[in-house]
Amino acid sequence: MKKAYYYVFVSPLKQVYNDDKKMKPSFVIPIKTATKIYEISLFSTKNRVYMIRITIPNLVEEKITDYDTKFIQMIKEHMLSVLRLTYDNEISSFRPVWVFRDENEPPALKIKITEKINPEFKVNPENIKSTYCATFQIRHQLRLLSDGQDNRIPLQYRFLSLYKLLELEFKNKGTFKKDELLNFLSKFEGEFKTLKKSNMGLFGYIEDTRNKCAHIKNKKEILGVTHLDQKPAREIELFLPLFLKICSVLLNEKHKETGFTLFQRPN
Repeated sequence: MKKAYYYVFVSPLKQVYNDDKKMKPSFVIPIKTATKIYEISLFSTKNRVYMIRITIPNLVEEKITDYDTKFIQMIKEHMLSVLRLTYDNEISSFRPVWVFRDENEPPALKIKITEKINPEFKVNPENIKSTYCATFQIRHQLRLLSDGQDNRIPLQYRFLSLYKLLELEFKNKGTFKKDELLNFLSKFEGEFKTLKKSNMGLFGYIEDTRNKCAHIKNKKEILGVTHLDQKPAREIELFLPLFLKICSVLLNEKHKETGFTLFQRPN
């Protein structure tokens, strides 16, 4: 049997992270489910929290199941909520690291984080200045688009930011100009189908996902997209690059008179 150690580094980042026999967590909390007992451990110094470790036992192979993923997400997000209330309300987490070990082996982690700067990259002040001036009249749309691609913002709010951008461009007195919106979205239907996200059309999928993001529970009392639901959150994560492209093309087409063009990142 195997076990996995799931590490989450919290801000501000350290340069070196270790977890071995010499390292003692500040505390360990067992979390019992119907089939196994997870553990969450917190690592801290006298004046800072720097790492969370979740232990996932009883793995047949070096693979995390959907069942485990559900509980890992729940365990992690509750700890981050508690830390924001009891330690630092601006705390954020970074891309997690997995380590698989045999069931009887202790943790083994040694990671060094260094900053890398591309020496070929050059700041373009003139481009920043001209874009700022040219887009001031559509600053709300740009803010929504920037929020949509900000990895520090929870997925459901990133999605809702992009949905709000569609509303700004296509709603009149609270109602979508449906024909105009569907005509615009039609050029992305092929890319949407390749994602195999839904049997619905693109607009139907966007509306359905918007409802899941905006309402924690629907009429059937089923949780929508929250930090506690990994599967729908993963679906949104996979859809966001296309949604960002849709919104970038929209601004380029509807506001070309400003003279600026948004760069579309590849999906």
